[in-house]
Amino acid sequence: MENDGFKKIAVIDQPANASEKKLQYKDIDGLADSVRYFYRITVFESSTAETASKITVAAITKGKPSAPQNVRAVSGLVKKIEISCTPSNTEDVEGYKLYAARQSDGQFLLIKKLEGRNNNKFVDEDGTRLDDGSKYYYRLTCYNKVDIESSSVEVSATTKPRPSRPQGLKGESLRVKEVPLSWGANPENDISTYHLWRLSSEGGDFKQVAKIPARTDYVDKELQDGVSYSYKLRAEDRDGLISEFSETVKIPTKPRPHSPAGLSGDVRNGKVILKWDRGREPDIANYSVYEKKFFGNEKIADEKTNTFSETSPPKGKTKTYLITTVDADGLESNPSRELTVTGH
Repeated sequence: MENDGFKKIAVIDQPANASEKKLQYKDIDGLADSVRYFYRITVFESSTAETASKITVAAITKGKPSAPQNVRAVSGLVKKIEISCTPSNTEDVEGYKLYAARQSDGQFLLIKKLEGRNNNKFVDEDGTRLDDGSKYYYRLTCYNKVDIESSSVEVSATTKPRPSRPQGLKGESLRVKEVPLSWGANPENDISTYHLWRLSSEGGDFKQVAKIPARTDYVDKELQDGVSYSYKLRAEDRDGLISEFSETVKIPTKPRPHSPAGLSGDVRNGKVILKWDRGREPDIANYSVYEKKFFGNEKIADEKTNTFSETSPPKGKTKTYLITTVDADGLESNPSRELTVTGH
């Protein structure tokens, strides 16, 4: 106040060459912005001899600069957020300070000091801090030549989310050496690829087996017979963001027929007569008869029924037979047990 409450803030000793220079003092302790302060100066010879102060002078500290205008943050960018404002037209403004937080009422930390009034754009792309599909809060201030900041303007934006996990994955069971798969289309309109992963019941780990360009069906081929395969799926958008895995489905391929059981045979009237049990599969096409030879098994006949006959080997000579089952899709079982007959 101009006429009350003065407190001594400094004692300045008289320099030896005081007559040759102007004395100066800078008050920098605990001053507020945009406030008028009043000062008085006295002269003293000792601690008990001090003049009265008849002259009062005043000065106003500099105020805060105006807050930034038209501050905006752009959502939907991949792992980054763009913040901008209208360049300040106040000459005293030296630049901007940008603060960030995960919550509006959280702790805002300074992430960037932008030097220059026209340096009014910044892209926050800190990969260690920004997550996909997450909302972030920013406060932007102007600062002046003595680093006094304006009040802040708060904005928020959300990074682009990852695609949703694919839904409705299903497959057709008991197909021959293949599994036809289908699923529902993702709701995002920029899905570029679906990644298909497979695990065999034979063991091992899930492995990626196909990248399917923006379709919702796929036929996995060249598979083993009678094996269950587990599948799961991920979606990728045009920006390279990849979803979580879909639910896993387990689909078996068609198994080979069972080997014929109950093989028996004898020699009667110069002929070998073989019999075996009928197969359990409903789609058996035929039975294949093999003769075991030195270099391997040689097919000698295909039979529609569960019997076979041919001329017997000469007396004392032997033949060894094996039978397989073949279904309507051409899948063939393992051979039956061997049966050896002797001519007589």
